[in-house]
Amino acid sequence: MRYRTLGGLRVSAVGLGAMPLSIEGRPEEERALATLHAALDAGVTLLDTADS
Repeated sequence: MRYRTLGGLRVSAVGLGAMPLSIEGRPEEERALATLHAALDAGVTLLDTADS
């Protein structure tokens, strides 16, 4: 995983947009957690939780 400096923090160059995990039509909780864990295992440290 490549990393970048963003506002003084070192974050992964690839982030996970987590909004689809919490809106209508979202996956089951088990699948959503598996998605988060897969991203973390891949080295993702940038999670975008904004709703828009």
